Order: sequence, then C-alpha cells, then structure tokens
Amino acid sequence: MLLLALACTKTPAGDSGTDSGLAEECGGAGTIEMWSDVDRDGFGAGDATQACADDEMFAANADDCDDADAAVNPDATEVCNEVDDDCDGDIDEEMGAVFYEDRDDDGYGSDVTTEACTAPDGYTDETGDCDDGNGGVFPGADELCNDRDDDCDDEIDEDAVDGTAYYDDADLDGYGGTDTVELCDAPSWGGDVSDDCDDADPEVNPGADEVCGNGLDDECDTGVDTNSAYFESSDGTLSNATADVTGTSDAPATPTFATDGDLVFCPGTYYVNATVESNLVVRSDDLDEDAVELNGALTGSVFEIATDAIEFSAEGLTFADGYGSGDAFTDFGYSATGGGISCYAEGTAVYVDGSTFREGLGDLGGGIASQGCDLYVADCTFDSNLADFGGALIADANEVEISDSTFTANEANNSGGALYAIGYFTTAEELITITDSTFDGNIAIEGAAMAIDAGAYVEMTGSTSGAASVTSNVSDAGAVTLFAYDSSQFWADTVSFGTVDGGDDNAPYDVANDSTGFAWMPEDDASFECDEIGCGEGVDYEIGSDAYNQDTGADAFVAQIITADVPATLDAFAVYVEGVDDCTVDYYLLSASTPSTTSWTVEWSSTGNSETSDGWLDSGDIGLPVEAGTYYAVGAGASCDSPPDVFFDAASTEDGGFGDSEGYYIYDLDYATYSGTATVENFSSSVAFYTTVTVTEL
Repeated sequence: MLLLALACTKTPAGDSGTDSGLAEECGGAGTIEMWSDVDRDGFGAGDATQACADDEMFAANADDCDDADAAVNPDATEVCNEVDDDCDGDIDEEMGAVFYEDRDDDGYGSDVTTEACTAPDGYTDETGDCDDGNGGVFPGADELCNDRDDDCDDEIDEDAVDGTAYYDDADLDGYGGTDTVELCDAPSWGGDVSDDCDDADPEVNPGADEVCGNGLDDECDTGVDTNSAYFESSDGTLSNATADVTGTSDAPATPTFATDGDLVFCPGTYYVNATVESNLVVRSDDLDEDAVELNGALTGSVFEIATDAIEFSAEGLTFADGYGSGDAFTDFGYSATGGGISCYAEGTAVYVDGSTFREGLGDLGGGIASQGCDLYVADCTFDSNLADFGGALIADANEVEISDSTFTANEANNSGGALYAIGYFTTAEELITITDSTFDGNIAIEGAAMAIDAGAYVEMTGSTSGAASVTSNVSDAGAVTLFAYDSSQFWADTVSFGTVDGGDDNAPYDVANDSTGFAWMPEDDASFECDEIGCGEGVDYEIGSDAYNQDTGADAFVAQIITADVPATLDAFAVYVEGVDDCTVDYYLLSASTPSTTSWTVEWSSTGNSETSDGWLDSGDIGLPVEAGTYYAVGAGASCDSPPDVFFDAASTEDGGFGDSEGYYIYDLDYATYSGTATVENFSSSVAFYTTVTVTEL
C-alpha cells in the first residue's frame, strides 16, 4: 500500500504544482498535503506528501508519535503501561493509584502519599498507620496491655489479647451483662459475674428494687413483679415495703403500719402478721386475688386492728393460714380471734372486697373476727376456715354488710359453721345484711350456715331467684339456728334452702330455734321472718266435728291421717274427748309412705301426760318439719279408768294446713306405748276424728 501511495505522488512536498493525472485520480478535486497514517488511527507521521483528501492511507496531521500502534495517538487515554499513549511527551503521567509512605514496613502507611502505577519502594496501598515508626502498631494489630493504641482505633488497651475477659456493663449500672470484654485492669463494677439480666436498662440489675406492674424482672431474680411490695403514703411518697412484709413460714414478718396510705403487693406469697394503727388500704397491684397470698403461717392474724376510729380496706387478696391473735371477746375467755383479719375497736370500719379467706383458724372467726368494728364484705370467698364459733366469720358490730360472697366448707366446733352473729357488746341494735350470697356445705353443731345470738338481727336477701341460698349445710340442729337470748331475729327474702330431690337439702333442717326446739323447712326462694320464739305464725285447722262419738274402751289409740303436700312445721295438735276421768295420755306424730301400712315411724312423742278433764287434749309444742309426699298421723293413746268418748264425723278430706285429711283413721283398742315404730290397724272409712292442728307454712 505504501508503494501505491508513492506511485500516486506526483509532486514533491512543498511543490504547489498539480499533477493533472493525480488530480484526475482524486476525482478532479486535486490533492492536499497529507502524512502517512499507517495504523489508521486518524493521526499521521513522517514527511508530508500530496494525496487525495479521502485517502485512508493518509492523515491531515503529523501528530502521531507511534504510527505503528493505533492505541497511541493524541486522542488516546493515558494508561499505566510505560508508553506515551496520548503523545504529550509524558509517560504514564497522572495515572495509577495513591500510595502511602510506609516507613516501618508493616504494610500500613502514614498520610504522606504519592501516585503511581505500582507501589514505589517504601510505599503501600493501605493507610491508617497511627505510628509509622513502629512496625507493631497498625490497623488490625492485636491490642496488647501496653498503654498504647496498637490497632489504631483511638482506644488504648481495649479487648487486649493478653487481657482478662470481664462481663461488659453496657448500661453503666455497676453490673455486668452476658457480653464480655477483654480488659487489662479489673473494672470498677467488678465484671466477673454476668448477673445483669438486662444490660441495656440501668434500672434493671440485681441491686434494683422490684417495681409492681411494669412487667420487668427489675431485680434479676427470674420473677416478674414477684415478692415485692411498696407503700404509698397519703402525701404521695413512695417507699419499698418488701422487707417489711416478707417473712418466712417459720418466722413471718411482723410490721406495724402507723402511717396513712396504701400498701400494694406484687404477685407472690408473703408470710406476715401485721398490726394496723392507721388508715390503711391493702391491695394487690392488679387486684387479682389469686396473684397475692398473705399467709399468717398459723402463728397470728394476717392483720390485727385495735385502733379506734380508723378505716382499713383490703382488696384483691388471698388470706391464708391465719391463726387468730386478737384480744377481742375476752369476756368469753377466748383470745384467738380472726385468722385473716381481727378487728376489735370502736368507730373503726373494715372494708373487704374481691378477696379470699381460706384455711384460717381461731377460737372465734377463722377468717374474720369483728368486735365493735363495722364490717363491709363484698365479692369475697370464705373456704375451709375453722373455729369454735364462726368458722368463717364472727361479727359483733352495729353494722355488718355482706354481699355477693360465698361461704363454702367452713366449720365450727360449736356454733356458726360459716357465720356467728352476736350482739353482746354493741351499744345499738346489731343488723347484719346479707345480699346475693351463698352458704354451701358448711358444718357445725348448731347453725351450720349461721348462728344468730344475743340480739343480733340478720337479714338475708336474694335480688333474683337463686341469687341467695343456704344449701347442703350439716348440723345437729338447723342450717340457720336462732338463739332466744335477747331477741335474735332472722329475715329471709327470696332465699333458696335446697331440696331433697335436688340433692342439696340441709340436714337435718333448714332453720331451727335453739330454745324451743322448733324447726322449719322453707321452700326455694322463700320469704319469711323468724324471732326468738319461732318462724312465721302458726294457723289452727279444725278437722271433723262432734257430730258422732265413739266409745273407745279404757285402753285405746286414735289418730287422724294427713297427706303432706307442702313443706311445713307442725306446731301442735289436739283431740276432742269427753268422759275423761283419771287418764294417762300419750301424744304421737307418726309417719309412713302410704296410708295402708300397719307399720308407722314415731317421729315425735310426749308420753305419760295426766289428763283429768274433758275437752281438747293438747299435745303441747312439737315444732317438727313435715315433708311433702309423706303421710302423717296425729293422735293420742290413752289409759283411763273408764272409756272416754272420742268424736268423729263422716268427712272424707278436710284441710289440715299442710295437706288434706285422708278420711282414714287409726284405731287401736289394744294400745300400749309406742317406741320407734307403731304397729296399728288402719281403717279406710270416710271418717275424720275431731282434731285441730296448728301449722306454720313458710
């Protein structure tokens, strides 16, 4: 190609002449001064010559410094290759990387720099050496315990490889967490134990106080809000009360609270026998009675109150294993009063809400004892408490209110399995109101559910059917027992007493009067009144007439049969006779499941009564409940010098008060005293002996 170019050259360089033949080859455009461009990069070199303007073998300049390399020309980019790529007379100028002077040859340089394609001797591409005169100091070096920043991180002796591992105290609360740090010297916080359970919170550590209600294990004992308490005085001052109320089962705490305020417990069990001398509110932090147990450890009352004219409130707590320690009721010779709460003072009020009393013991009041202190109990449970009187509660106060509470499985060795209400020491009429509360499965000799004595008045009310009940209580007398002393009274309004069919009847009776021996079996949702004499008011029912008479014989038994169709109490009965002369009369109440039987059970008797005059022969007080569906015979057996006349008429059924006369009679001319059972002949004649019955139907 070069030969071709030379062949086309007609005029030497600098000659302005024109070769007509070349001009013709150039398309008539003539030639221009050109330079040979061997590497075809658009830049020429060598001597100028005349050539066609569009000849690719030539360039219009002579700027190429290496016409054999198309990558070398004035438009090329300088690269690190020891070649003057851009033909500016400099080789590799302003090319390559920054290198840092490394005087100590440790691979890291100082801030003295140079730019080159390769690192010059004494330079490196790593920087950050904070001491370029020491080959052991550079970024990444092992930190040593030498009071020097070996790894150039602006820290001295941190995490030194020859140091000791200590637990880090990230929150600076003086307690190490679980992360470790290598230190040359022991830290101020110790650091040899990882006992901070939250090293990001300076308020959480083994030396902190547990705070109720924040959901944190403040003191790092693996318990959240447990076994801690605080006291907030009436002026708002907070103080930790944990140590004051935290004893052991062998040695309960014995604090005295003499400042007005609130005592608040976090969840947990606290062994405590406390004394209260101020206005005090005691509660659990979240008012959950299952979360906080105050345990008396069977050594004393959980709270004892003997200060006049103060208020004590308890809410959302469980009182357990208290043993009465109060000095109340000392006139009776008792000192162990009130296992959970014992209050004996004047003008003092006790409020208990949403709490449980269980397994408390005492002479009087296994759960609560109140002498002179007004008592207000709401939404509470009394379970398995034991005392001589008032297994769950004994109250001798001017005012006692119990609502929405449950008394279950409490027991008294004497009277008042659940409640013993008395009025010995009050200056005014004592009134106990019980609303929408249940007494179930309590036990006592007298008054399994409640015993009412010494002028106490108890009013029990159910706001709706079934809201108030006395069921499944067991005693030798009645579930509710009234004592005659000082006119004790009991009112029931819509109260259920259980049924035989329902399996929750009280045994043996629902209500009993201790002085008269009378007993009553009210129906469910019953409403009635009782006083020291009895419950309700007896009504006389006359059966038969004196239309006919019967010569009975000197030794005879006659009786009237009545079918009981409602629960009632048979107060008394009388049989009308004439011709009585020196008679010994025995009175009986018999029962049987059918009137046709000849074997009757003796439910009640009064024997050996001397009767010498005509008229109504009166049985005297009976006071025995009768059961619906059972047949009862009321009658008299007599031994007389001469046969008396007993009157009857032809009446089939007549009202007997608790049922109808069956029109049957029992007639035994071979009468001898009955005991346990009576085998007597039953006649099915349509007759009725001339009889009166006095009945109370509740």
